[in-house]
Amino acid sequence: MGNLQLSVIVPAYNEEKLIASALAAIRASVAAAGFTASQWELRVCDNASDDATAKLATEAGAVVVHEPQRQIARARNAAAAGASGEWLLFVDADTWPSCE
Repeated sequence: MGNLQLSVIVPAYNEEKLIASALAAIRASVAAAGFTASQWELRVCDNASDDATAKLATEAGAVVVHEPQRQIARARNAAAAGASGEWLLFVDADTWPSCE
């Protein structure tokens, strides 16, 4: 991935109702900031969800990693561990960044 500048990290636990909208907002915000698809990655850590969070994140184009122990710090760290971006941006799964 050589030129990867940004890794957006999203920890998520049972967020099937919000994850698709949150990831769409993240994509729009990153694009509005001027990043091209080859300059950034979207990584979601499914933190032992028992709903469709991981499936929906995958369908939205995110790289999904799994952390079986429920703890937000562990989820953030699990997703960040495989990140390739020069910068890490942590965004919660119930957050909708603004494009403005």
